[in-house]
Amino acid sequence: MKRVKLFVPILGAILGMGVYVGHANEMSKKAASAAEQSWEVIDPTGDLTDPNNYQSYSGDIADLCPEDNVFCGIKAENNAGKPQMTPQLEAEINSGVPTSHVFYRGE
Repeated sequence: MKRVKLFVPILGAILGMGVYVGHANEMSKKAASAAEQSWEVIDPTGDLTDPNNYQSYSGDIADLCPEDNVFCGIKAENNAGKPQMTPQLEAEINSGVPTSHVFYRGE
């Protein structure tokens, strides 16, 4: 009986810790995606890695750019009113392939 009394609080602590870790991981993912903003390209024939070639888009860029034909926009962090161009984002843009940060539309 003494073993059962000791087992129950230990099991509760383990389950509680698992819930806490899972919740913290989910909150971290939400914070990362909340920091990203949608940006619509101004001139698809211009320099696609130039932050000045983008304007903020108030909706989800994935809704504006549902297909894969013409470069349409990106998701990136806001850097003083322009998208933050990281080397990774520039590589994704230059790849010419849609990613979770780079969007195209049909035309």
